[in-house]
Amino acid sequence: MLKNALSFLVAALIVFSLFGFAENAFSGGFRDCVTNDAAAAQKLEDGDRVADIVARPLVCSIHFADQHDGLFGVIGGFVASFFAYMLIRSSDFRWKAGTRQQAIANRAFVFIKTLDAHAIRDAQSNVGGYRLIPLWTNGGNTPTKGLIVRTNWTSRAGDLPDGYRYDYAKRGTVMVLGPHVEAGSDIIEIGANEMSAAMDGAETIFVWGRADYLDIFPKTKPHHTRFCYRLVASRTPNDGADIGFAHYGAYNDAD
Repeated sequence: MLKNALSFLVAALIVFSLFGFAENAFSGGFRDCVTNDAAAAQKLEDGDRVADIVARPLVCSIHFADQHDGLFGVIGGFVASFFAYMLIRSSDFRWKAGTRQQAIANRAFVFIKTLDAHAIRDAQSNVGGYRLIPLWTNGGNTPTKGLIVRTNWTSRAGDLPDGYRYDYAKRGTVMVLGPHVEAGSDIIEIGANEMSAAMDGAETIFVWGRADYLDIFPKTKPHHTRFCYRLVASRTPNDGADIGFAHYGAYNDAD
């Protein structure tokens, strides 16, 4: 916006300079024409003198324009080019604004839908641990590009400290999500002892993850989605667990 305003200001200064130059260079000749014709008009009859006074500026203007038609052509061409340039810039601005709105309305938007939890049982139905599968969803109208998903977890007594570093042990999972499609990323395995401590309230399990991706529109910045859940679990019959998740902390955002 500032660039357009500066362009307009420079163009306006150039136009005013041209008209100022024309005024200084040619106004004297125009005044001489009117003055000479006025002296000649003194010899005319009263009726003809009035008509001459009315027509004199027009006649001198025609003579002046005829003598300096090249200059007026240059000025007219400059003014026409300037307005054509401003029209093109305005059209280009509207087109870019429309393209940006289209990208915003239709870009890929990845978010975590839920964590699907399942108990790991052996042949005797004993619980040996739990599997958590993060389910990611693309809520946009276009597919993702370069999507990489990372997840991790920890079990500890109490809450996470302020400034906790959410690190990732793995390099991440490369995924592609089409419009309005959901898919699971790498499985998170939690041991039976950690889950039992969480159900007893001795420890708290935290699960977090991050998705980094691009959309398909050109010249758009990378996007990300982050989440952190606190696992909430209670015992069920047959040594099972009723597992739920609650958003935890500031590590929950998306752009």
